[in-house]
Amino acid sequence: MTPSARERLDADGVGPAVGKGVQLLEHEGVDPANETGRHLAWVFVHRPVVYVAGALPKSPRYRFICEVPEGQYNDERRAAVTAGITEAVAEAENGAWPHPERRIGVFTLELP
Repeated sequence: MTPSARERLDADGVGPAVGKGVQLLEHEGVDPANETGRHLAWVFVHRPVVYVAGALPKSPRYRFICEVPEGQYNDERRAAVTAGITEAVAEAENGAWPHPERRIGVFTLELP
């Protein structure tokens, strides 16, 4: 992803909460306008080298791991988070690579 695409994602909230951060906070029941609530969103950015079938891929791959306290996710919320992140990345890429749904992995985990 180009630096300008990363900036577009950051403007959407990747800095405060990976991919459409405002949406993620809302899905967790937090008012994104609440400054204290925004501190609940942590982001760890890892940029590992990724191989597909033993070679560097021609298009980028992304993995998002979203963790919330146990009992906060249901099927609807998981689907909404996955769709929001996928949409945010696709918008930031601006059509540079096809099939974002095949290249973006979203893991929605609950922690005890």
